[in-house]
Amino acid sequence: MAIFNVTNSGQGNLPPTQVGDITINLDYADEEHEFTIADFTTVTTPVYSDPEGDGVETVKILTLPTTGTLYLSGVPVNVNDEITLADIVAGNLTYDIDLLETGGYTDSTMTFNIADDGSSSYGAITPGVVTFVVGAEINLPPDVVGDETIAVTYAATYVYTAADFTTNTTPAYNDPEADAAEDLKILSLPASGSLKYNGAPCSVNQIVSFADITAGLLQYTADNGTLIAHTDPWNFAIADAGSGTFSS
Repeated sequence: MAIFNVTNSGQGNLPPTQVGDITINLDYADEEHEFTIADFTTVTTPVYSDPEGDGVETVKILTLPTTGTLYLSGVPVNVNDEITLADIVAGNLTYDIDLLETGGYTDSTMTFNIADDGSSSYGAITPGVVTFVVGAEINLPPDVVGDETIAVTYAATYVYTAADFTTNTTPAYNDPEADAAEDLKILSLPASGSLKYNGAPCSVNQIVSFADITAGLLQYTADNGTLIAHTDPWNFAIADAGSGTFSS
């Protein structure tokens, strides 16, 4: 009797059958996004799927973002570059936003595929899409406004300069975006002397531009009725040219 033997080689390891899309929201101030493996697998819609449950071996970049730049260890990524799992886990794959787009933007041109660590093959599947939604730049108000002490002789008038409220204060004026001081708000008035703008008495919450301060229109006149030395403080806030918002 003859025997006919059939040898079944079994099914080979199959590539992934599904990769999904993801939207990554970034603030303008973030400047950079560091990819994680979850960005390509567990938090996509739909989630990554492989017939054998194999993990990720490499991610192939099929198309690049058109706004902003994709980097691998600081070097721009090219189309069809394959990014290893180790590089993604190490945080070497990053997206830098376009800082010139201060009004914010949405970019959905980056696509990818995944090879699993069982088959080392890319599935013939619909690529995953990465959409970047970058918010508009938020210009911040000044974060440092310091104090200044000025010596004024009896009954004299002092003409303020812009430096009295910025570079000569302790600490010196500072703005997160390095914007120049634009306006000064008078929060309180001196108790004995008089504060005047363009010859008229100032009032609480009055706003004086730094252009007018530079022109010498903000002045303090010491009280000629007080003979002994004394301090006569008043409070102020500054708005920068970028945000137009006063320091708190």
